[in-house]
Amino acid sequence: EVHQSSRSSSDLFFDLKLLVSSETIREFVFIQLPTTLSNDTDNDGYNDSTEIFFGSDEKDIESTPSFEARIVKRSNDLEILFPGRKGEGYQLQMSNDLKNWISMEKIILGDGSIINELVPLKGVSKRYYRVIK
Repeated sequence: EVHQSSRSSSDLFFDLKLLVSSETIREFVFIQLPTTLSNDTDNDGYNDSTEIFFGSDEKDIESTPSFEARIVKRSNDLEILFPGRKGEGYQLQMSNDLKNWISMEKIILGDGSIINELVPLKGVSKRYYRVIK
């Protein structure tokens, strides 16, 4: 509603009624991967695009991406993204109880880019994942 003291007054104020829908709201996360820049300006073993994506300075050899995984849930898959330093090996593991870990595949060799692994979720109710160097 709009309220005004008098017809000649300029003091307008509004009453807003907020309507809340009872519909289910779904949360979507979209990660835009940078255009692949295969050059490594500071020669630290990470492509410039990998450093930019994980928040380090691609022009400073002392600034390297922290070893972290970013997870994106797709409809039937889990996408695991992490920085892969050129020449370093990584292994993706899974566990149902955080005690016993099973390697999911062979050693993944980093090439300086963002490593992107898809894990199927069909038939999985609870599972933990980790990436080890």
